[in-house]
Amino acid sequence: MIQKRNLFLLFFFTTILFSGFYLHPFHVSKSDIKYNESQKTIEIAIHIFIDDLEASIKKQSGEKLYLATPKEASKSNDWVSDYVQNNFKLKINGTSTILDFVGKDYSEDKLAIWCYFEAKNIQNIKEITLKNTILFDLYDDQKNIVHIIGPNNQKIHFLHQIDRPIESKKF
Repeated sequence: MIQKRNLFLLFFFTTILFSGFYLHPFHVSKSDIKYNESQKTIEIAIHIFIDDLEASIKKQSGEKLYLATPKEASKSNDWVSDYVQNNFKLKINGTSTILDFVGKDYSEDKLAIWCYFEAKNIQNIKEITLKNTILFDLYDDQKNIVHIIGPNNQKIHFLHQIDRPIESKKF
């Protein structure tokens, strides 16, 4: 009886350990960029796993944010905004674009965060260049996927990785 119980416990904990129950086994962020032609703005939504974002911010600043918990740091918006703005650099027609932090939202399971930004007074987009180094300081296998809807609803996609942090496209 005890042997069956021990065998069950060994199987149970091995399954949990190797199933990725505690850690997500891939390192990816997703961003959506949309040009709003009527408002002359660029709307940006960035999806990042919370544990990775907190680890990167802590590595760079020593700050622990406790995102999506009752202990969330009062300056978490500032830290998240600064982190993204330092690692997500957008140029339109060769000119750096200022990104205004709009806010953040958490996924229902509290495992990920959506960060929202906006760039104003954007006209006549001929070329978009993006340097996306989100979480590159943590993972060599980090991938940052970007979906863009540009002028006239043209769709393009970027895949940023550690050996290719900058992507550019002409419209």
